[in-house]
Amino acid sequence: DSFGFYAALSQLLLVLVECDHQNR
Repeated sequence: DSFGFYAALSQLLLVLVECDHQNR
């Protein structure tokens, strides 16, 4: 069951993008 893994991965990606936008 890799759905949970992909869900966590997308969440992590969202957080990274948010941080990247705030740093600019």
